[in-house]
Amino acid sequence: MTTTGSGAPPGEPFGGSAVRPHANDPRPGAPRRSGRDERRRISERLAEAAEGASDGRRVPGVPSSSPWQRSNGVWHRAGIDWSRAEPEPRPSAPASVPVAASAAAYPSAASAAQRPTAAVPPAAPAVPATPSVVAPEEPAADAVPWTPPTRTRRLPSVPLRPVAIGAAAVIVLGGGAYALFGTGGDEPKKPAAPVPVAADRLFTLDPAAKSSGRSHALTAVAAAGGAIVAIGSEQGGVYSRGQFLTSADGGRTWRVARVRAADGGDPPPGEYPQLVAGNTGGWAALGVTSSGVVSWTSHDSRSWTRAAVAGAFGPGDKINRLVRTGSGFVAAGTGAVKGGTQAIVWTSRDGRAWTRLGPEQLSPQPGGTPLSISSVAAYGDTVVAEGTLRTTVTVTKKVKKKKKSVQQTVVREAFWRSPDSGHSWAPVTIPQAQGSSGNIVALVGTRSGLFAAREASRTTGSKKHRRTTSYAVIFGSADGQTWAPIGQLGVDGYSRLGALRGADAGLAALVPVGAGKTAVLTSADGKSWQRAGDVPPGRNLTDVAPAAAGAVVTGRLGTGDAYLSVAGAGDVNLTAVPDAVHPERTLTGVVSDAGRVIAVGGSSGDAAVWTSPGGSAWTRATLPAGTPPRQIVDAVHGAAGWLAVGRAGGRALTLMSSDGGSWQFVPGGKVFGGSGLVPVAAAANGGAYVVVGRQNDTAAAWYSTDLKNWAWSGNAGKGDLVGTGDAPKWMGDVTAGPAGFVAVGGQTRNKTAQPAVWTSPDGKKWALSPAAPVLPQGAAAGSLTSVVARGGVLVATGVTGAAGVTGPPAAGAPGSAAFATVSADGGRTWQPIALPGAGQGAAVTAGTATAHGFVLAGTTGSDVVLWTSPDGRTWRSSRPHGTGLDGLGTQRITGLTVAGGTLVGVGFTGDATGDVPTLWRTPIP
Repeated sequence: MTTTGSGAPPGEPFGGSAVRPHANDPRPGAPRRSGRDERRRISERLAEAAEGASDGRRVPGVPSSSPWQRSNGVWHRAGIDWSRAEPEPRPSAPASVPVAASAAAYPSAASAAQRPTAAVPPAAPAVPATPSVVAPEEPAADAVPWTPPTRTRRLPSVPLRPVAIGAAAVIVLGGGAYALFGTGGDEPKKPAAPVPVAADRLFTLDPAAKSSGRSHALTAVAAAGGAIVAIGSEQGGVYSRGQFLTSADGGRTWRVARVRAADGGDPPPGEYPQLVAGNTGGWAALGVTSSGVVSWTSHDSRSWTRAAVAGAFGPGDKINRLVRTGSGFVAAGTGAVKGGTQAIVWTSRDGRAWTRLGPEQLSPQPGGTPLSISSVAAYGDTVVAEGTLRTTVTVTKKVKKKKKSVQQTVVREAFWRSPDSGHSWAPVTIPQAQGSSGNIVALVGTRSGLFAAREASRTTGSKKHRRTTSYAVIFGSADGQTWAPIGQLGVDGYSRLGALRGADAGLAALVPVGAGKTAVLTSADGKSWQRAGDVPPGRNLTDVAPAAAGAVVTGRLGTGDAYLSVAGAGDVNLTAVPDAVHPERTLTGVVSDAGRVIAVGGSSGDAAVWTSPGGSAWTRATLPAGTPPRQIVDAVHGAAGWLAVGRAGGRALTLMSSDGGSWQFVPGGKVFGGSGLVPVAAAANGGAYVVVGRQNDTAAAWYSTDLKNWAWSGNAGKGDLVGTGDAPKWMGDVTAGPAGFVAVGGQTRNKTAQPAVWTSPDGKKWALSPAAPVLPQGAAAGSLTSVVARGGVLVATGVTGAAGVTGPPAAGAPGSAAFATVSADGGRTWQPIALPGAGQGAAVTAGTATAHGFVLAGTTGSDVVLWTSPDGRTWRSSRPHGTGLDGLGTQRITGLTVAGGTLVGVGFTGDATGDVPTLWRTPIP
């Protein structure tokens, strides 16, 4: 299902294609903490979480939450989950049980600390506690109303400020007691358990970046009164999000609207509004997702609620336009039926519940079938629609020199009018006049009536001085029934009418005028037009709306950042609008060697490397200049220094460094200079470096002994690397072991993707293993994506795919699941292994060998899961807790390594407010 409307896909101007229990106890076999140690551990983790939430932003994933939810979010950030405690018998005298909290750690609680603490009344021992619901805005009367500081996107400062916690800390909310219990004792203090942290201050951005690096677009805009709403999307990173930019003063100032799911939480990622309409009575937006149509509704244009729409929209429906009427909303487009299309109208009073009207409700002319509706306009409850009608006509043809009447099917333009907000329809006509020809190119409504536009031209002058002038004829109607020409829209250099939109402020139009420029014209009545300004070249414009401060124009700057401008006032600096632009920052991996820890990825669309002596303090490395987009996907250290590989546009990116802090291009760029090269991983042993990936349909590998001289690797046997369009081969990862190098990936056999393994003693020639791992039982297709070596034991992981997949399956796609296999003989033979809980939708995202065995990180749903094994054969799973590991939003660990006896992980957490890098340093499990 698709939609079209006033907006367009990114880069397409003027419309186009449519529109769990958490245990705080020590692990078995670990020494039990004393009560004092446990209290100190909790105190430090709470202080760290509170410090990390001190800039006034909300608790992760809890945008509209009760005091219980917000405070629980801060505790959860510390890796500690609350549990419900049944009330215990109390002494006859009421006992006051304060929650001691440092005012520095919880600034919003400073004033509350001056008040007397509410006493906890004695509980009736015979009656168990009943859970109570605390309304978000109305905390219980016996609770001290306080708001914990909300999430920050930075690493907590050190040293940590301790928070005093009693042996039993109890928070009373709405009559329910929620408690964390310590055990008491006087054992020596131990350091707090490590927790993951938001690491945007550690993995710094490039201050010289000229772009956000994400795919950011504004695709449509609507105005009503002083309110303006521009909709679009910010794609890329962990959490791609839809976006609503709003102005309450006619376009002079802007803010990002708040978007909630129906339950008050974050909306799902990857959903984008494509059509928007509204007025002072309410607003609505529609978008099509993989699971169906989604609506967003708002009373004031500044706060929106997302909900799935059930029943009215079906597969194959295409929504072309959405308008606000006097008593609701009307959407129109097409529906698929028996291999063709038919015109469809949807009506709604509130933008959430929709009713479907088929072509029979459009009252077609006799013998005609409405095929589509492409434009809709409303004036109060009067709605006019424009589309196509298939009719049968009788024509006269010559057949063997004789005239004969025959019936012929034709498709022509048609119009319908509804006087009751889209519920009933009848045909109408909009004439041709003043040199116009062709179909209607725009149909809009304003506060003063309905307007339509047709392209037109006139020719003047004598034979040698004939001149043709193009313009648009504007037609007007006060009732949608009677139409007449009222004016002409023209300007020097006019080529066509790019867009015409209406709102309370009148009409606004976009007209391409040559040399890449676009003129912005406005009119109060459609009769006289003023040139409000010009949009310079290099902008892909998508929509326009008349507003009090000037016509508002949306689009994109080239293929990168969103574009928003107010004609006559200038471009809007979106980076100055809080939360409007989130610079891309991607961590694709981390590796430790030679006394350094290297994290690789990209920021603001360009490649990036960060270095650290031990994994705690990080410095951004210096890279040679290049043209974005660029990204590094892997790095390795060998005898000649560091090697990093990645992609620069459609070409390979290979860098080298002696210290990890300053990088240069590897010499001999011709080896990596071909098109279609996709390097994905690198490995090194004592004598060689290898890079693996693919070139078009063929598995590809390169080798070097000194980082300066590179050569293509060859086939050990006929066709070991070579693939074809019908049977491609690809490498996904590589590792070094005692016997040489092992690469994993896939190949298409019998039109199905299958796992594949290659081995090479020195990286120069590669042999395709005849004993490749088998797919899990029931899997239709699959490919290996990663491999980790610990001595001669190798663990490879992959992802399954649905039937018919002939290339690398995508994690998270329908039918995908994680699987794993182990080899005890350096990659010659493989046995399947079970990863507990790795069901449908699960994926392995990182792995490393440790002194204790193997560690894999992955995702199940939106949370991180760890799998650990001492030998690669038997595995156990665990769910780590904390920022970037679990909770609302999307979490992912993308790289693991061991540095100084510590497991270091990097990754992301993302929600509706943005993506943030995660750094996790923890004892090796």
